[in-house]
Amino acid sequence: MNKKASFVKGVLIFGFILGLQLDILAANYVVKSSADGTDDVHTLRGAIAAAASNRAKNDTIILVRDSYQVTAQAFLGDELAVTGGNLTIVGNGHSRVTINAAGLTHIFHVFPGAQLTLKNLTLMGSGDSYTNGFPSGGILNEGMLKLINCDIQGNRSTNGAGIYNSGSLIMHTSVIANNSCFSKIGVDGSGGGIYNVGILMADSCVISNNLSAVSAGMPFVFGGTPINTGGNGGGIYNVGIVVLNNCDVVNNSAGNGSDGPSNDYTPGGPFYSFAYDGGTGGSGGGIYNAGSLTLKRSIIGGNSCGNGGSGSDSPPPIITIGGDANGGNGGAGGSGGGIFNADGSSVTSYNCLFALNQFGIGGSGGAGFPVTTGYNTAGTDGNAGADGLGSDLFGDFTSIGHNLVREGDDSTGFTNGVRHDVVGTIAAPADPLLYKFKK
Repeated sequence: MNKKASFVKGVLIFGFILGLQLDILAANYVVKSSADGTDDVHTLRGAIAAAASNRAKNDTIILVRDSYQVTAQAFLGDELAVTGGNLTIVGNGHSRVTINAAGLTHIFHVFPGAQLTLKNLTLMGSGDSYTNGFPSGGILNEGMLKLINCDIQGNRSTNGAGIYNSGSLIMHTSVIANNSCFSKIGVDGSGGGIYNVGILMADSCVISNNLSAVSAGMPFVFGGTPINTGGNGGGIYNVGIVVLNNCDVVNNSAGNGSDGPSNDYTPGGPFYSFAYDGGTGGSGGGIYNAGSLTLKRSIIGGNSCGNGGSGSDSPPPIITIGGDANGGNGGAGGSGGGIFNADGSSVTSYNCLFALNQFGIGGSGGAGFPVTTGYNTAGTDGNAGADGLGSDLFGDFTSIGHNLVREGDDSTGFTNGVRHDVVGTIAAPADPLLYKFKK
């Protein structure tokens, strides 16, 4: 054997031995206790802490009970933090194992550089408080996250109630459902299911019945403009890269704009008199895209945009300042019931169905104060808000072919009969001949 062959053989043997050593160092933790604590390796939190200290950084945690409760009150709201290494957590059983984290800001937080794989789990019950502005309810991912046969449901937060992803996220046969955002000052409450600023690749997944924020309509002191716009992207809000293959994005809703808050003058109160406009409804009931979106063999159906809020009625005009006796204008409805594609963004579609989605309806105008008072003239009623555009799609799209769009009005890129696309209009909708989505 020549020297070169001997060297190569030696390197291979060394690599094999090193691999065996790493496999030996990698640990499996069986979590038998449903209690929450860091001192016992048989609890979920304790096993994660033990895995973090293991130098092999390639561990597996096996959950053998049906459900686990993570208690925020006992640990000051601490999330389950994965700070490094490559960790897999598996629900061991025929049905998914539930992790209920009522009160936690997030259930899992994957830090930059860390890798987490979740299999056969249901994550539910997390909820950011109104006094905090943290993104994500179920999972905050800044590293590499893989979901296999998982269900992320019933979580709430500001942006990204189900998942907030700024890293790399791969999902397979998973469900993101029944998560909801809320609004607060400075936060729009978008992405009821997923808020993505990183890379998201999903195969055979369902994103359904999620809700972006319905605006609370909170005016500033002394008049100001209310924070009253509904959140965008009921199912997904994307400013990164998303690829969906064989996925269903169905029955999600963008948030309604708030009604204009009342501002009744009372003697001794603030010296102003205004009627507020209603808020604009959120756009992109299924998906709001401001990045890159690729769709293959997927269904976008039964999603709805937010409606505009009603303008408030005028309070009595005030002689000392003058005031304004006009009613507030109604807010516009959101656009793009299925998908809203923002200017400069890209959506590519192959063999997809877009049907039975709904744009938002404009809000009504408020009543003007009808009586002339002192130096003030009678006010006029506010204008009704405009309805949104694009029941199924709004914006520019690129078709690879074999798509069906029930109503293609207010979108470009799909042409009936070109590349085997079937495209209807509001006047003559294309019938998918499949089934109806719940409205």
